[in-house]
Amino acid sequence: MIKFYPYKIYEENNRKFVFANNSNGIFEIDDKAFAVIQQENKTEEEAYRAVADIMSREEFDELLDGMKRYAFYQTDENDEIIEEQYQKEIPSAFSNMTLFVAQGCNLRCTYCYGDGGSYHDEGYMDFTTAKRAIDYFVEQSAQNDLYVTFFGGEPLINFELIKKVTDYVRKIENTTDKRFFLSMTTNGTLIDEEKRKFILENKINTQISFDGIERVQNANRFYADKRGSYADVLNHTKELRDDEKVSCRATISPQGLNIVENFYHLLELKFRNIMFAPADNLLSDSDYEILTNEYIMMIKEFENLVREGKVDIAQKMKFVMSGLKKIYLGGVKNLVCGVGRNMYAVDIHGNLYPCQRFVGIEEFKMGNVEEGVKNRNAFLDKINIQNHKQCVDCWCKNLCLGNCPNENYYQTGCVNKTHPRVCKHTKIINEELVRLFLRLSEEERTKILSR
Repeated sequence: MIKFYPYKIYEENNRKFVFANNSNGIFEIDDKAFAVIQQENKTEEEAYRAVADIMSREEFDELLDGMKRYAFYQTDENDEIIEEQYQKEIPSAFSNMTLFVAQGCNLRCTYCYGDGGSYHDEGYMDFTTAKRAIDYFVEQSAQNDLYVTFFGGEPLINFELIKKVTDYVRKIENTTDKRFFLSMTTNGTLIDEEKRKFILENKINTQISFDGIERVQNANRFYADKRGSYADVLNHTKELRDDEKVSCRATISPQGLNIVENFYHLLELKFRNIMFAPADNLLSDSDYEILTNEYIMMIKEFENLVREGKVDIAQKMKFVMSGLKKIYLGGVKNLVCGVGRNMYAVDIHGNLYPCQRFVGIEEFKMGNVEEGVKNRNAFLDKINIQNHKQCVDCWCKNLCLGNCPNENYYQTGCVNKTHPRVCKHTKIINEELVRLFLRLSEEERTKILSR
């Protein structure tokens, strides 16, 4: 019986292509190959009789052999190879640490997954804990390039600690072969001249949490007295934005489903890069339908910008860029991101978590900076895409990789189970991204993705 691994057929510009799940590869196919693919679930003899009028037996056998070699045709041998690939032990490449310098915030955002920034345990990290976290990072990482993110809550509430940690890692650089790259996620309301200079002098890659037009920003990002933060953020980040020194991460709420409008507003504000992420805890099924259409509009807008020669603007659409890169690079993957693999988050007490979104959830605590990580492999095994039952036969599992484990946890109670509406949205958007990839010329792809 002929059985293929999950795939999807595309037709663009009068040409046929097949997207192969197991390799994340796109292959152009002719009418003969297309005809053979249509014979799935038949015996090889039945399949050949169905296509004998357009090809010889030799051509038919060569096509099947090629499909077997490229792990498109399901065989026992290919099953073993694929399973081995997915179950390979994941090497530890610990290179990213998120320091929760403050578990507290001066804003009260509606969609905050961290209980108002406190993560159910309000407080501030002290230098002793921060120093031990950095020492642990240096001791445990085999990488020379180490990435530290100052996080919260609102990290600038504890600016003095940020200065001390920055000074400490620079001293380590002077005595070891380690290099530190610092970043920070902040709401931007506390940036003043001193902090602006510090950010620039220490090359701290800064991301501002900011949602878009004034109505959208103020509906969700406000102070305890309900006063909106739009004007304050713009005032406190003006010089950094004017010099395009900060990026932006916009959270998509029911009030902010108009992501194309918000993108262009954020572009006018001169953010270097613009990222969008849905606030899944606030969005309804109908919101997701609207959002899906907005994402499709964004993809079309990206294509229009490329055609107009405005590649630099198109590249600021980070969700499109990220999707195109996955398609371009191909290959088998088993984890959605570096969660618990090359990154850990450290709370104010020195406890270790797979990433910043799991901080404060006891069952996901993986150890501490004194004793190290204890249950990493069990967590990674659980989120391995092969252990997402709903994804096994999905054509885009190697693009989606089962969605964010934390989002899954909050929506379904399981890190390896995605909510149906998110799954539907993701498949539609990935299909559109593959279509975009196919419409782009080789020259356009190179120009977009090589920068």
